[in-house]
Amino acid sequence: MLVISMLKGAKLITKGVDCQTPEKTWLMRQKLAAGLSLTENIRKGFISNRSYVDKRDFSKMERSTKIAVLLVVFVVVLTAVFLIVVLKEEQKTIRFGCALSLSGAREQEGKLTREGYELWKEHVNSQGGILIGNDRYLVNILYYDDESDPQKTAALVEKLIIKDNIDLLLGPYGSDCTFEAAAIAERYRVPIVEGGGASETIFAQGFKYTFGVISPAGDYFKTLLEGAARLEPKPKRVVIVSAGDIFSVSAANSAQQHAELLGFDTSSIRTFENTNELTSILSEVKKDEPNIMLFSAHFQEAVVFVSAAKEVSLSPELFGVLIAPSDPAFTTLLGKDAEYILGTAQWTPDSPYYGPVFGSAKDYTQLFRARYGKTPDYHAAAASACGVAYQLALEDAAAVNREKVKEALASLDMMTFYGRIKFDERGIDIYNPMSVVQIQKGTTVTIWPEHFATGSIRYPTPSWEERASELKVAVLHFGHIGDYGWTYEAHLGAQAMTEALPYVNLSEREDAVGPNTTEIMRMYAEAGNKVIFCHSWEFGESIEEVAAEYPDVIFMWGGGIEKKAPNAGIYFGRMYEARFLTGMVAGAMTKTNKIGYAAAIPLPEVVRGLNAFARGVAAVNPDAKVYVEWIGEWYNPPKEKNVTISLIEQGCDVITHHSDSYAPGEVAEEKGVYYISYHSDMRRFAPHVFLTGAVWNWTPLMTDIVEAARNGTWDDYPGQDWWYGLAEGGVKLAPFGDVVPDVVSEKVEANEQALMRGEVEVFPGMTDEELRAMYYLESNIVGELPPA
Repeated sequence: MLVISMLKGAKLITKGVDCQTPEKTWLMRQKLAAGLSLTENIRKGFISNRSYVDKRDFSKMERSTKIAVLLVVFVVVLTAVFLIVVLKEEQKTIRFGCALSLSGAREQEGKLTREGYELWKEHVNSQGGILIGNDRYLVNILYYDDESDPQKTAALVEKLIIKDNIDLLLGPYGSDCTFEAAAIAERYRVPIVEGGGASETIFAQGFKYTFGVISPAGDYFKTLLEGAARLEPKPKRVVIVSAGDIFSVSAANSAQQHAELLGFDTSSIRTFENTNELTSILSEVKKDEPNIMLFSAHFQEAVVFVSAAKEVSLSPELFGVLIAPSDPAFTTLLGKDAEYILGTAQWTPDSPYYGPVFGSAKDYTQLFRARYGKTPDYHAAAASACGVAYQLALEDAAAVNREKVKEALASLDMMTFYGRIKFDERGIDIYNPMSVVQIQKGTTVTIWPEHFATGSIRYPTPSWEERASELKVAVLHFGHIGDYGWTYEAHLGAQAMTEALPYVNLSEREDAVGPNTTEIMRMYAEAGNKVIFCHSWEFGESIEEVAAEYPDVIFMWGGGIEKKAPNAGIYFGRMYEARFLTGMVAGAMTKTNKIGYAAAIPLPEVVRGLNAFARGVAAVNPDAKVYVEWIGEWYNPPKEKNVTISLIEQGCDVITHHSDSYAPGEVAEEKGVYYISYHSDMRRFAPHVFLTGAVWNWTPLMTDIVEAARNGTWDDYPGQDWWYGLAEGGVKLAPFGDVVPDVVSEKVEANEQALMRGEVEVFPGMTDEELRAMYYLESNIVGELPPA
């Protein structure tokens, strides 16, 4: 009633203003949109609440008119504030409830599941919510910790329904917990979508409100056994050890049946209730001389199993372990002991799927990395897929009505980032094939089925005794491999190093820079890594803190400028040599004599490359200028894009950068200006305007450092300071693009050879110490350098 009275008053006062000053009143100038009330005009933006009356007209008004106009302003502003509050309060929310293992035996998997739920929630809300009918609903999820106890799951799910009055349920983790949750959901007729309970028992009860996006437990080992049956020589005997929970037992029983169908010899399944039993059980298993050892349990049990197998020297040709190997934490905890182990996965980041909400599996992976700083495993993906299934069903149901949502879920058939989701009459997703992964040199590689494979199986598994001679090496990355820049090239170098040195057992960790850097470094040192490459400037302080604690470990600082400890060295590439050559290309190709340089952070490393590039430009084109703008971060594609656009708008017709992503190349391609990449050959992102690129080649550096560590000659290298240039192969030029004339490429190549022979220097007379402290700008650079 208050707002109605206010609006009526505003209408009367407005009429009075119209009669007294008809020529230029606010109402005459703005003109209310035809047929709309004052409130609707404000909401739709036809009326501004900032400038209601022209100041020149206001001064001419009579006192009574001024009062009337001021009253109108007051009413309109007050009404606008009231509407903002009302509209905010009217934001609709759909409430999900979830009892989840955030502590207890299933804590690891439970937290991964929560990350998947939260990523979906945050992503949906950032897009404005779910469109249900004509309204958008934000997502809210209420969690309770069931402590991995099925009885607590049941009580908490009932509480969520009765006391908290949630709209819909998301599943817990674990088949036993999911069974209890499904029974409660059925009793109260509340839909539940889950990705953490795979036992067939859940779906054999005739439940109508439970929908699972994961394959049933009986399928978990099938793809692995079918792949093993095709190996040469074919393994003969399969032995299975299982935990006693319903999921593990179900998976073990089905694995034994399928193994026998495939012609393998089997023995009775050994079960355990406590991991303390594993050492004695595996000692007995060893007497069976298994060719394939299958372990059916969850993450924590799997870690203990591998350690126990090593302790008793159980060395089959194949280890197959449920669940755990797809989680990067498995490799982190076990280090080289995780090598060669096969794992089962519902989904991998390489999956060739695409659909609404998240886009492709790769898009989802990038979003997850940005949020959590790590690569997702299938637990998180399955949880996010539960959200996607609900979202699609709610949009189809067009109402927050449990029965309608249940019917929409039952009829759902849609391809998503997780794969095709379609539930059968039991509530099982019928289009979710299992994949098999193997831990190879510290990374997870998909090996089966073949059409999903990203690599081949390493078979047979060496014995524990054979593996004892391996040298464990870790590479800790600043960013993620998919940047196609700094981290991508380091990953390629590390992989090539392991190919050159077969004794290396490699682990890699993406996004290792952050508040937990020192803890991460300690974890890899504790795991037995003898050489740890800390591949970024940002690791310096952490190396100084951690290296002294592990005197038997060699810490290498990528981009470092000084020794932090007797067991710490530095390594880098003389990228300024390649930068000089790319500057020559830019100077020769520019028509406007304006060349754009998007630079990350004003550190000596960046300044050195910028100055070398500018010297290369000046060597062929004294009239050209290099325009620099600072991004402020190493990796931020939106900022990199904006800075590149700004440089182009200033007239720059050649673009290069010192940043980690390929965003500058994409902008150059779109705008039709020449592009020179940095870090790697980024031709694929700017194929029509690509000139060349300054490229890192970490293979020779990493290989020489690891060989020296292996041979005991690391201390002999001068200052433990590896700084490789063109001559040593540490840096190089990308192949020239098709638009580069022969006269330009030939001149650049001649200078490249002269640099390699030492006949030409980019910064004549400067020592390495001076180069590493460089902080000035060449005279042909347009831009500012912040005070050092």
